[in-house]
Amino acid sequence: MVPASFDEDLHRIRFAGGGELRFRPWATLAHRTRLGLLRSDYRQPFGVFGGELPGGLVLAEGFGVTERHEAWW
Repeated sequence: MVPASFDEDLHRIRFAGGGELRFRPWATLAHRTRLGLLRSDYRQPFGVFGGELPGGLVLAEGFGVTERHEAWW
C-alpha cells in the first residue's frame, strides 16, 4: 500500500511513490446531522478518475467514489 494525500475538495490524489489521479465528480451524496453536541458531516462524490497510478500505470478513465466524514462528540 502506497501512502497517498488527498486535496481538501477530494478532486486530486497524490501518491508518495509517484503518480497522481484526478477526480471529476458527477453527483454527490451528502448528509449533515446536528444533535446538540453531536455533529456529523458526510460527503461522498461519485465520478470518474483518471491519471497515473504508482508504478507508471496510466488510468484513462475509471468510475469510483471519494469520501469525507467529519464527526464531533
